[in-house]
Amino acid sequence: MEYARHVKVGDVIDGRFAIERELGSGGMGVVFVARDTSTGARAALKVMHGGARPGDDHTLRFLREAEVLSTLSHEAIVANAEPALPASVAS
Repeated sequence: MEYARHVKVGDVIDGRFAIERELGSGGMGVVFVARDTSTGARAALKVMHGGARPGDDHTLRFLREAEVLSTLSHEAIVANAEPALPASVAS
């Protein structure tokens, strides 16, 4: 089952990000335009295909991507990339 395919407009992810529309998809997941319900700011939210699993290579690449993005500064790059994983994977 591909977790990203089950996310739809109106869903709220992580109790914080309200999905507005799909932006694009690739080999790792689907990127959605979302609204941060705590600040009202727009956000790009990537949801992994298949969900995250502890120690999984895709999960590790996802975390590396967020780490690299957080060091970059450019108008075409999302600012403040912060990975959010289910508690069962993050711990």
